[in-house]
Amino acid sequence: GARLGHGRGCEWGFLLHCESEPNGRWGTYSATPEAWKGAAPQLSQRLMKLSLLSKVLLGHGLADALLPNPLTASPVLRVADRQIKRRQRGWPWLFLMCGLMKVQSAFADAPAAARMAGWAYFVQVAAVSVEGFFHRSLDRPPKVIAATLGFNILVFFWLQVAAWRRRRALRDFPAGS
Repeated sequence: GARLGHGRGCEWGFLLHCESEPNGRWGTYSATPEAWKGAAPQLSQRLMKLSLLSKVLLGHGLADALLPNPLTASPVLRVADRQIKRRQRGWPWLFLMCGLMKVQSAFADAPAAARMAGWAYFVQVAAVSVEGFFHRSLDRPPKVIAATLGFNILVFFWLQVAAWRRRRALRDFPAGS
């Protein structure tokens, strides 16, 4: 089924905590440069173990944060550019926040991802719908806007179904087994 996360008991935060031994002890991976030598192969292996839904969330979140979108140029560049007036940074901040929420949810379990990324997709659908169809302020053909909205709605429902399946599987699993 659609399962989020990598299933090794890892928690992503400032430090990566990962189950390192079969007896369940936890190891801590430091953020120092010495600790990250040889981390690229480990990182690529961990990314390969992600589910398809997690990979979609990771890729789409990075794209939201780094690439231009229907409402703004690259959010990271727009937010970092000090020459732009404060009032013109609203959409970049929104898309940067939504992108980071999607990236974080790629490493979460299904119910948490459905809440985090689901909210991000919902906000983006609302923002693009209002700006594109109500205000007609986007320089994009309606087909392009509709395709963007359709993708976001599709992933939103995919997340909700994955969370529902996960909750149902946990409910059906007898306690203490």
